[in-house]
Amino acid sequence: MLLVGVITLLRVIDVGADTWKDLDWGTGIWTDEGFYAHNARNQVLFGVVERDGFNNYNLSPVLHAVQVAVFRMFGVGLVQSRWISIVASLATCAVTFDACRRLFSIRVDTFVLMMIGLESSIVLYSRLGLMESPAVLVAALALWCWSFDTSTGRFVSGFLGAAALASKTTFLIFVPALVIAVIIAAWPNVGKGL
Repeated sequence: MLLVGVITLLRVIDVGADTWKDLDWGTGIWTDEGFYAHNARNQVLFGVVERDGFNNYNLSPVLHAVQVAVFRMFGVGLVQSRWISIVASLATCAVTFDACRRLFSIRVDTFVLMMIGLESSIVLYSRLGLMESPAVLVAALALWCWSFDTSTGRFVSGFLGAAALASKTTFLIFVPALVIAVIIAAWPNVGKGL
């Protein structure tokens, strides 16, 4: 319980604070939060998604829809956008812990929870209103469904793996892993004896 408390506390303290200046070499940590919330803000405040040239809903339609819902319920702002990432990050910790418990052992799942829950760059990025935390949650849900080791779980896992691409289009780099997982699921004897 102490571990869960520390993981949560690290994410929720002073959500409105600026990010650590040395977190990234690029300026994305200073600008991307605003860019990614831009279309959702337009839709909630002005009733029009596109008001200018940057359209995040094309890059991440899932995050856009979640931001619109959150902004309508809690108001428009970067703190509200950051809460999406915080909740997604905490949910990622929970489902990854459960998946590793199912697939491995209590020692492995506790170690994984410590790594994703306490590693400084993960903690700092999970406090920003970026695409990564919600997209990683979708990928973690795919792992969690896979851990049930049923045909339905594998099907839903594949669906969620594809949905991760709708959460962040740069997740295309993970498509080979999805293909390999489908091959292993379809032909369980592939790779045995290597």
